[in-house]
Amino acid sequence: MHIGKWSVALAAALVVPGTASAIDIQLTYDKVASPGYDLEGAILMDHAEEAARRWELLYPYSNATFEIDVNWTWDLDSNILGNMDWTGELEMNASPTWFLDPTPALDEEFGPLKRKQYAELSYAVQDDAFNGSPPNGLEVAAWREATADLGAEGRPDLLTVLMHEIGHWIIGLGGLDQDDTFDIDPAWLGGNYTAQPRGFLNIMPMFDMLVQSPARLGERLTTYAQADAYVREVVDETLDEDDANNILYRFEASFDYDPAKEVAAITAPLLAILLADDELNPVELGVIEPLIAQVARGRHVVIPTGPATEAHRTQVEASVWAAHLGRFLDSLPALPPLTPGTFAPGR
Repeated sequence: MHIGKWSVALAAALVVPGTASAIDIQLTYDKVASPGYDLEGAILMDHAEEAARRWELLYPYSNATFEIDVNWTWDLDSNILGNMDWTGELEMNASPTWFLDPTPALDEEFGPLKRKQYAELSYAVQDDAFNGSPPNGLEVAAWREATADLGAEGRPDLLTVLMHEIGHWIIGLGGLDQDDTFDIDPAWLGGNYTAQPRGFLNIMPMFDMLVQSPARLGERLTTYAQADAYVREVVDETLDEDDANNILYRFEASFDYDPAKEVAAITAPLLAILLADDELNPVELGVIEPLIAQVARGRHVVIPTGPATEAHRTQVEASVWAAHLGRFLDSLPALPPLTPGTFAPGR
């Protein structure tokens, strides 16, 4: 697969070691239980610190601080490996025969990462493990299989479980809302937040990329530092200009809107202008052709990608599409001149 310089730069800005990490995960050991293999919790904290380090590398543009109390416990059910509660207490079950990695920063004992989405689960598992109607694309599992003869096979991996549980506290994937709406960022607080939710700030740079031209971004962002600065700039602009509830309302307001059922009722001349590099409304999906065919006086044009196009944002670059609009307007029959106080008749 070919990956452009911008893709590499952006990925590095987000996750590569060496990028300045802004989040701070502060861990404290709380001696609750003392399993024989880790009487003072040193092994547990070595793994927890490595889990925290990996999370910190993933969030270079957030200034949040997370305080977590870590402990061993005998009180969890046998089928629960760990539990992060909403007070910041992380309990790890002392009963299992854990794989305690002598080198937590290395992953030589495991193969490549594998993932599973909700849609890939059996109906029985979906019904048993989830309430409500999760989106099919919700990632529900990620794992790496142990390599034989390196000590990890057949054991739960302490580092992996710690990363999972810490993730509950950082990105809010811990518990679904009681109304089963799957608004799963706890910082959203049902819309009654006093600070912009972390999940909202995390996703806005991704949305900004979706409405921009990859080619133009590739021209602008050619280094790790430039990509990192771009992500930080989008987050800063989001804090200054946007609000999570407003953005959520903007999208949810159109969830049940389907214009396809009404387009045949359009009788006025109609010009639809699409953009070949618009990733938000991809022309490759072929949505416009069957719809425009139902409009008696409709036509559409796809503007090819070029040096002046800005993907979805080309809609505000009139110089790119003005000629198409001009020809469309010129093709319409002339209207009679207006007299003061009258309105133009419909065509």
